[in-house]
Formats: sequence, C-alpha cells, structure tokens
Amino acid sequence: MGSLALVALGQGAPAEIERLLHLVGIETVSTDRVDDQALSIRFERADARTGIASRLVARRRGVPDEIDFPSDNPYAATSFIISCALNLTPPFITADAATFEVVRAALMAALSAADVVVEGETGTGKESLIKLIHAAGGGASAGLMRIDCRASDLPDAPLDSWASAAFDGAGGADGVQPGGSTLFFDRIDELPALEQSRLVKVMTALKERARTRMHPLRCAAAATRSLAHMADERALLPELYQHFQLTLKISPLRQRHDDILILVRHFLDSLKPGLRISPGAMRMLCDYPFPGNARELQNLATRLAILFAGETDNSITRADMLNALILGSFAGAYGASLWKLLPQGLRREVAHQALASFSGDTAAAARSLGLEPFALAHFTSTGASKVRKSRPARDA
Repeated sequence: MGSLALVALGQGAPAEIERLLHLVGIETVSTDRVDDQALSIRFERADARTGIASRLVARRRGVPDEIDFPSDNPYAATSFIISCALNLTPPFITADAATFEVVRAALMAALSAADVVVEGETGTGKESLIKLIHAAGGGASAGLMRIDCRASDLPDAPLDSWASAAFDGAGGADGVQPGGSTLFFDRIDELPALEQSRLVKVMTALKERARTRMHPLRCAAAATRSLAHMADERALLPELYQHFQLTLKISPLRQRHDDILILVRHFLDSLKPGLRISPGAMRMLCDYPFPGNARELQNLATRLAILFAGETDNSITRADMLNALILGSFAGAYGASLWKLLPQGLRREVAHQALASFSGDTAAAARSLGLEPFALAHFTSTGASKVRKSRPARDA
C-alpha cells in the first residue's frame, strides 16, 4: 500500500502510535524534516489536573493555529492524526480497537476503485467515514456530492446534473486538474423500491462516463439497515446491493465505552476547556445506551457547557450529567423509547433526578421523560434514593 500522507513525529512519540500510522499507510519522519511535509506532531506532558498522561499538538505548515488532543489512548491519537493529515473536519476519532480496524479497512479501500457502503445506527459517524475514504483516495475538496435518498426530488434529479457535479464540480476555478469524485448516497436503505432500478442505471452510466473521461469516480452509500438482509428479503434489488464491493460496519456507541470517554472529553475541550468529569459521572455515561450515538453525545456535551457557563466550579458531577440528559435526550426525539433502554438501576436514579429538577412536580417530571405520572411514581415511591441538587438550567 502506498503512502497516504507524510507526518513528522516529535520526540517522545509512542512506538505504538508510529506502528499504527505505518499500519494504515502513513509515512512518518522526524521533525528535522518539518519543512518537507504538511503536518507535524509534538508530544508533551499535559497538566496533571486534567488527568491525562500526555497530549499531542498538531501543526500544519503555513497554518498558525495548533490543535491539541489527549494522546493517552493510541487508537484515538492515531485516528486524530490521520484526520489531521487528510484535512478531515470534523475528525473521525475512535479509541476502540475494533472501530480502528474499520478505519484501516476504509483507508485500504480508499486506495482502490471499490464502491463502498457503510452501515450503522444513526449518529455513529457513517458520513465522516465516507469523507475519510474520499479524502484518502485523493478526492478533490469540492468533489464529494451527497444525495439524500429520502428526498422527494430524487426521482427527478437528471443524470447530467449529477455528472456535472461529479466531473466538473471537482475541479477548481483556477484551472487546477480536478481530483477524484465521490457520489454519496445517504440513507440508501430508505430509497423507494420503484426508484432502485433507476438508481442502478444512473450509477452504471456515471461509472462508464467516468471510465471514458479517465476521471476517478467512487460511489459510496450509508445505511442504517443491512443491505445484505434487505436483498435477501427482496426489500432491495440485488443489482443495487451488488454494485458495492465492500461493506463496512460501525458499532453503536454503547458497545464502545472507550469511545464514550475519549469523545466526551474531546467535545467538552472544544466547547469549554477545563471542565472535569467526576468518576461517578463517567460511570453513568458508560451505563447510558446513547440511542443517538456520537451525535447525541456531542449534543450532551453542548448542554453541559451551557449549564456550566459562568460557573467557577468546573467539576461535572453525576447529578449534573443526569440533569443534562433529562433536559435534552428524554425530551428530544427518543422520549419513552429511551426510558425502555435504560438499565433498571439507572431508571430509578433518572426518575429521582427529574423529580428534583422540577421541584417535586410529578406531572412535569414525567412529561420531561416522556412517561405517564403513575410510571414515574413507581420509581420514586419505592426504594430509597437520595435526591441530588443540581445546577439550574439556563436558557441556551
């Protein structure tokens, strides 16, 4: 496999990070060659108050801003470096060994002409992974076209408009030779049956036009359901499923506890540096099912940053974490369905915290959780549970 990028590693670079970078095809050099490459990484000890053993700082040539990231997990640090090297924004970060293998497979696919489908629950990072594949495959910054397969105007999208976006839109206005293009079919598992055969014809025609014009073109798709199962059940045309040579699957966040811990810290650092999460709050996060996955976790971090705006105490307690969940996740898209996913012990704690947040108003607390008052009363009237004080909610 050829080199995807060149990265200069400073003194103190962990051997495991260097090994993982080589594993995915990134060449590393020492920082004395900093003028010859695009990205340099400096490793340093972090402030002991953060609880992080070490931190890496990324600097790109010609860009004044530095980006820092905790490097105590080699998979998280390596995936962050990969994202920086490929100019991927936002970065695709994982501290989970199995998910890093998915990243490695994606990078290998990027160096081929394979059409790829990425499967996973909502919010797991499917679009970010497809952007990673596009960037690693030499795709032009303007050469990624997202097509929502749920959109009502999809059947009327003319072939020429897609071809123009894929071939002409990838080039720059200054005459620079265009890079590769990627057609990204989002939610392809929700494409109406009547339109599936048309999409097969359009994709085939575009790939043929790409070969004629000697222009690299990749078709990528994202799905929340298994396309193989859909094809077996005749819910998806076999021809459409067979168009994709590679299927990548991203596990839900609730199965990746290491990712929960590293991502919430990353999100909070970008929103309100200095916020610390107590061990009890961290344990609660790992018990929480996160049906919205990383997207929901990012929203939770945003609510925490708002709750702590202007606070001098920067320690997030378990009660603060529960309060932020009640303010957003339960009142949002998931409601009562989220309640059913909670472990029994956490249900009781959430119920008591909701009651405390609404000053004992059972009806209001129940509404915040998407429950009937009698259901909330069942968990707050049986068994002892200490009601915790929490910071008052602030308007966003």
